[in-house]
Amino acid sequence: VIYAIANYVQNTKPQLRICITSANRFMNEMVDSMQTNKLFEFRRKYTDQVDVLIIDDIHELKNRSGTQNAFFDVFNELMSRGKQLVFTSDKPPKEIEGIEERIRSRLSSALPVEVQQPDLETRIAILKKKAVEKDIYLSPDVVNLIAKCVKSNIRELEGCLVKLGLVTSLLKVDIDLEVAKEHLKLNEEFENQKNITIDTIAKTVAAFYKIPIGDL
Repeated sequence: VIYAIANYVQNTKPQLRICITSANRFMNEMVDSMQTNKLFEFRRKYTDQVDVLIIDDIHELKNRSGTQNAFFDVFNELMSRGKQLVFTSDKPPKEIEGIEERIRSRLSSALPVEVQQPDLETRIAILKKKAVEKDIYLSPDVVNLIAKCVKSNIRELEGCLVKLGLVTSLLKVDIDLEVAKEHLKLNEEFENQKNITIDTIAKTVAAFYKIPIGDL
């Protein structure tokens, strides 16, 4: 998600300076700067040299009072300069425990956007793109199988590709349907699973009781 946002911003406004990081990386950089007496350089990196700041997993700041103080200062400085800030989290700000109320209120004042799970076509497109990037050949049947069975998130899709890459590298075998099912533990019943709709339920019930759908 964050790289998609960054690519969009970069393509529409290439003159902007974009900084992408994670909450953990932000914290580690702050700790290192304190140990090496380079807090000024740390602060300057995130304020004077940034037009768009994107931080992933902002919920990881919970119970990190020192990092929260540094984040609060950077947040206020960038906002006062009219810069853009984008944060991702696994839950809304009001549900993040262990963060100061002043930070929660600032995060809550932003425009929240919920990212839904990718649909089948999107998962197929992602798998194809990632497979090319990792130089792994997957037949359309294998791509469709993985996309139908793995629906949770992009990381799990990428994890499947990593596993198949190891299989083809270590065992020197081509990735076909049987190899994919065996090593990814994919189940045929998930492959053939269909979405249940009101019409499906009505037809099934009507057929079971041998009555017209209209009477039902």
